[in-house]
Amino acid sequence: MKKPQQGISIVGSVNGLICVAIGDGDLFIWNPSIRKFKNLPDSRLKLEVSEGYDGIPCGVIYGFGYDKSSDDYKVVGVLCVEKNYDFHHNDVQIYSLKSD
Repeated sequence: MKKPQQGISIVGSVNGLICVAIGDGDLFIWNPSIRKFKNLPDSRLKLEVSEGYDGIPCGVIYGFGYDKSSDDYKVVGVLCVEKNYDFHHNDVQIYSLKSD
């Protein structure tokens, strides 16, 4: 991983794995014990303003967790959209590490 030019934030940590967001959406799963990381293939989780909505994105929130029922780690992204300074709608996407 190259030294990032933008801010880094920790999305979450589960079972020793750390989900890291760099800048406005590049996401990585990092295992510090073995010094390896995985760049999530579509880091933005395809979070875009849906066609037909005329609001503007006001922020993206990510979460990271483990789903015991499927024995899988997942990243959840929520895009908030507002129109005229009022909440308009949310777009939610889930990325499964088993999908690779």
